[in-house]
Amino acid sequence: MPDNIQLFGENMFGVHSIEYDGLTSFFYAFAGLRDGEQWLGWDELCGLARDLDVPSVPLLNRQTFSSFGQLQQTIQLNKSQCGSCPAEGVVLRTVRGFSFHEFDRYTAKYVRENHIQTDATWRRTWKQATLVK
Repeated sequence: MPDNIQLFGENMFGVHSIEYDGLTSFFYAFAGLRDGEQWLGWDELCGLARDLDVPSVPLLNRQTFSSFGQLQQTIQLNKSQCGSCPAEGVVLRTVRGFSFHEFDRYTAKYVRENHIQTDATWRRTWKQATLVK
């Protein structure tokens, strides 16, 4: 791992609101930051993750959306790539890299309604996620 790169990812070790049944790893990379200043482009991130033997988050689609309706339709058609349960949401981003200060301009998260389903007892009922072999 290069010293000047921070790797960001989704921690899947514990079951959160959704119990995914198709996990192959407890960690999925979704972003990389170079020198605290430049977010890696998608292809560079995937190459780094591959070199580190770390999976990247599933790529639902790689396209330019012409409308919000087209985006919603794509999300509905690709609800989950981590098993049979519905996806919590999707992250949208540009393929190219961008500066740290442009993060809110070039990324967005679309989350399904009522995606948080934990309650006050989650610490007592916590369980580890299961990986597929």
